Amino acid sequence: MRPSLRKALALVGVALILFALAALSYAARPTRSQREQFQPAPTLFVPPESFLEWQRWSVGAGGAGT
Repeated sequence: MRPSLRKALALVGVALILFALAALSYAARPTRSQREQFQPAPTLFVPPESFLEWQRWSVGAGGAGT
């Protein structure tokens, strides 16, 4: 087998493997209904609005830390 033919077949093989991996990962992603059903777990993050309200309240009560 000529080296150029061997190199071409190797490149085609690598391309096929990459294509198969891309197709499998595309097929494994969740559907729209599955994504809509997913509810992320609640975190301890405080939304900025409530933090600003707390800051206003603490300043009104005599400053932060009092």
